[in-house]
Amino acid sequence: FPGISLPLSLPPRPPFSPYTQWGQKHVIPAAYWRDPSKLDAYLATSVLLPYMNNEIEHELFDQVRENFTGLDNVVLLASPVDGVINPYQSAHFGFFADGQSSKVLPAEKFAWYKGIGLDVMEAENRVHYRTCEVEHVHFIHHDDGFECFQQTWLEFLGTPLSA
Repeated sequence: FPGISLPLSLPPRPPFSPYTQWGQKHVIPAAYWRDPSKLDAYLATSVLLPYMNNEIEHELFDQVRENFTGLDNVVLLASPVDGVINPYQSAHFGFFADGQSSKVLPAEKFAWYKGIGLDVMEAENRVHYRTCEVEHVHFIHHDDGFECFQQTWLEFLGTPLSA
């Protein structure tokens, strides 16, 4: 997924950048952050997200696409009040426009849309977008979050979850 917010406070160290060897190794969310103002550094040093999203060519590019498009369906659940996923639309594979930190574009405007096969899956009606008004930490362990998750689960799997 394109975005996850970095922690607000970091251990005392020299100036921190998520696109350093130290940042990629020691700050797990750094591997999930695509900084729209530092795309060159992101693509050159990020150890996870550009590969997961097939934004760059790599030896497992075809396998990543085959694995994703091999799913029967993909259900993407987002929340405008999430508080962790930033922007929240990245849970639907949307993200900030390149060089921007406020304008959000839909998935089809980015390389990963075709890279992972979202284009194929959407054409076959196998991508399902859902939105809930619930904070990230409450998706499972809070009544509102559990209800939203349960409704989505039932819609696609038909078997109730136990609380």
